[in-house]
Amino acid sequence: MLRCFGVVLAFLVLPLPACGRSAPGTAEVVVTATYEGQPAEVVEQEVTVPLEQALAGAPWARRLRSVSARGSATVRLRLDRRADVFAARQDARERLERVLRQLPDGVMPAVSGAREPEVDAGRYVLSAPALD
Repeated sequence: MLRCFGVVLAFLVLPLPACGRSAPGTAEVVVTATYEGQPAEVVEQEVTVPLEQALAGAPWARRLRSVSARGSATVRLRLDRRADVFAARQDARERLERVLRQLPDGVMPAVSGAREPEVDAGRYVLSAPALD
């Protein structure tokens, strides 16, 4: 019972910043690539950076975010609200074709489009100062 009271009190008192991926209803173009067995640093330098450079400056993109992990790279581009998702995906494919020669052998980026749901349940971060 005391534990439940503490959780409720913490929820009411501590700041709860929302940390969702994107605004509800926002369309994205997502580019993924795998580079099996390579550490994140190598994936970043040899895969993620060329992908970012190819997609940077796309007129339909509002924001570009990327994540490099062991053996994989993901680049997400949030689209302008007026952008056509299908046209943006096609433009992304054409931009990526220009950098295929720069990527390591066997790395083939895949392009997909996603639309966030209109209603987002939301994600929150609960933080408190350390107790010593």
